[in-house]
Amino acid sequence: MRLQTRFILFLAVILLAVGLTVWYGVRPGYEDAVLDERVTIMAEQQRERIELAEHALKIWIGALLEVQKNLIEFGDVNQTRLLFSGFSSLAPEIIGLRLIEQTTGEFVEFRAAGSDVMPDGQALNPRPLGTFRNRFDPSETQNMFLSWSGTSGYAALISVFTLGNDTYRLVAYFDSGEIEYLLLSHTLGIPAQAVLWFDGSGDGFSRSGQLPGMQPPIEPVTRYREADVDGRASIVLSSPVPSLNAQHVIYAEKSSIYGPVRRLFSHSLLVLFMAFFALSLGSVAMFHQLTLPIRRFIEDIQPFKAYDFTRPVRTAAIPELRDISVKLEEIRGQLAYYQRINVEKVIMNQESLSLMMEYSSDPIAVFDAESQFTFRNTRFVDLFLHGGEPAPGSVPEFQRSALYTEVKVDDPAEYRVRPLVVRNEGREIRFVDEDEDKAYFYNQQSISVYNEEGDLLGGLLLLYDLTRERELDQLRNDMINIIVHELKNPIAGIQGLTSALLDDPDFEEEELHEIYRLIDQSSQSLQELVERFLQVSRLQSNLAHIDKSPIYMPEIVRQVAAEMKILLSEKALKFRVDIDENIENVSGSYELMLDVVRNLLSNAIKYGGRDRTIDVSLKLDTFGYGQADVVFSVTDYGYGIAEEHREKIFKKFYRIKEYDLEKGTGLGLPHVREIIRLHDGTITVDSNPDIGSRFTVRLPYKPLTDANA
Repeated sequence: MRLQTRFILFLAVILLAVGLTVWYGVRPGYEDAVLDERVTIMAEQQRERIELAEHALKIWIGALLEVQKNLIEFGDVNQTRLLFSGFSSLAPEIIGLRLIEQTTGEFVEFRAAGSDVMPDGQALNPRPLGTFRNRFDPSETQNMFLSWSGTSGYAALISVFTLGNDTYRLVAYFDSGEIEYLLLSHTLGIPAQAVLWFDGSGDGFSRSGQLPGMQPPIEPVTRYREADVDGRASIVLSSPVPSLNAQHVIYAEKSSIYGPVRRLFSHSLLVLFMAFFALSLGSVAMFHQLTLPIRRFIEDIQPFKAYDFTRPVRTAAIPELRDISVKLEEIRGQLAYYQRINVEKVIMNQESLSLMMEYSSDPIAVFDAESQFTFRNTRFVDLFLHGGEPAPGSVPEFQRSALYTEVKVDDPAEYRVRPLVVRNEGREIRFVDEDEDKAYFYNQQSISVYNEEGDLLGGLLLLYDLTRERELDQLRNDMINIIVHELKNPIAGIQGLTSALLDDPDFEEEELHEIYRLIDQSSQSLQELVERFLQVSRLQSNLAHIDKSPIYMPEIVRQVAAEMKILLSEKALKFRVDIDENIENVSGSYELMLDVVRNLLSNAIKYGGRDRTIDVSLKLDTFGYGQADVVFSVTDYGYGIAEEHREKIFKKFYRIKEYDLEKGTGLGLPHVREIIRLHDGTITVDSNPDIGSRFTVRLPYKPLTDANA
């Protein structure tokens, strides 16, 4: 088949496809949109008309209730006539009012100005409307009835009441022309019928007097439905009319709405067919001239498919196509240029990404479609240096490692980035460093990429270090347990003594005094424990503010040593004090340094036997070029501290079990360490259980005269 014939058939297929798409694809959607628009407009008009009718009916009902109230209260017909005249001015629709005595049938009539004839009262066919409140006096309610045929031009509102021993019927006649227009006419420009239904038994009326064969269910809200009405597909829109205790329904045939749409699309398709036909004729006329240049274009740009932009595009001999060939050659040159740039960018991006992953502080590995690692950064390989086994070469080997233990697995998450699927699997894992005998915790994120068939293409393994967080969690739990344990003793003492007072109020005065003293002592211990814990916590969290001022360390040491004389005499102890008097004023917190010296000296007295001499030293230690430290040391020659306890004694609430008989909170040395840390110093302990312990504090020595502070 010739190319020209194929081209014409191709145009015909396109024409047919477009026509079918427009008629069966676009047209139904457009018809539905037009239908929705018409229904919305109909519903809005229906609502507005019902609101206007409701407003008029409420005025009628309020006027009738007010007249009835006036009759009941005053029983004066003349006054009622005056009131009726006022209401007839307020509501021009009022024709007249008739007060009828139920037993005798006698009545009194009031007619509005211009109303010469009253409707026939015998033709009334009342329907119950329900109970209404007087809009002029909301406290008044009354059962009402309505007589209205829908096409008579008038309506009658009826209420029955008792005056004295007689029963009366009050009938108000109104011109219903406006309400009939509002509820029984339709002005949207499409064939439709408005019907007012009063119940589900077919009681209703329309402007034409003919009722549709389908009545929708009575419902308290607006409803839209599509139904078969008298053999025709129709839309039915129903809304309640509360004041009439009725339902307003609009019926419209769907064909009356769809007809204009289909005519529009028929004309559009005809124009489309004519345009395609003209295009086909023009294409056939020019096809012969275009065949050769197009074939050359195809031959020249064929290498583009393989991303080969090195072959030039030849210039067409036909003037009309020469510009196209020139543009194609320009495009080829630009593509070749961008190809070179993109290759360089890809290489640079890959190198940059590799460098970032290599020097990341988190362990990272990249794996391929066979789950083999194609890249592992230094931190990932270092995980296995101390584990006694080589770094794994694949994801399965990594997960089978003896050092690897899953702690918690999160629910996987999938993300579709067509044509790919990205799956993120999170889990918490634990690594054991056998050399350090320590466990490390990581949040492992395995990000895998799959194609649409579910085949693995590769992925990334990222480990985020959680070890510090887990250690802090454990430390926090231990701290709570220790606090609870330390608070038990003073609290138990207070509770026990208080219970003794409650159980036996007849203590001797001396016994009471001793109990009160013990309670006060326990309370002070409890307060001291809490205050010291809070102070240490503030220092550790860097929340405490340190006011520094010039301090003279020799004076602080001598002052505290003098304060300890009574404690020394109780255990027959002595201080041997050695102070370098050349030490000058330095910047620091006077109160906190007093705490340091007091704590170390009191510990030296407390943790040792009798008849000891405690060495207290304050010296300058010069090193380097013009650098020096103030070195304060206390050697107690006491019990000594075993090696496994030497670092732990600086943790809050830690106490050596062998020394539990000595009173203490376990907060003194942590407090001292935090004070020294905030002064940029260090504290160390050297100890031998047979000789005793030496605590050494080193503080940077910066005399205020030299530092200009």
